[in-house]
Amino acid sequence: MVQLAIQTVRTQADLPEEAEIKLVEKRESPLPDFYMVKLLVIRKDKNEVPIVVYVDRSAEKVFLGNLFIRGENITLKETGDSRLSKIGSRSFETGEISLSY
Repeated sequence: MVQLAIQTVRTQADLPEEAEIKLVEKRESPLPDFYMVKLLVIRKDKNEVPIVVYVDRSAEKVFLGNLFIRGENITLKETGDSRLSKIGSRSFETGEISLSY
């Protein structure tokens, strides 16, 4: 399951071979029957980018992207960017994680 999350991030973010991806944590997700896999992508310039991937229990389905529950961005909350963890009724802020080299 963790390997699937790492492999999905590597291919979907088009990461070079020298990029390192480390597991931070795997735990139950707010999505039923899914795990939340927190990863850390270490770029060649040594910058670290946290990423959350949601993987189902059978390791067949993977979600990449932001999970919102009642207006709160759970994914950004988990990656530590509290500035963008909520959306208000009048504004919508998005966060982007750039993995480009």
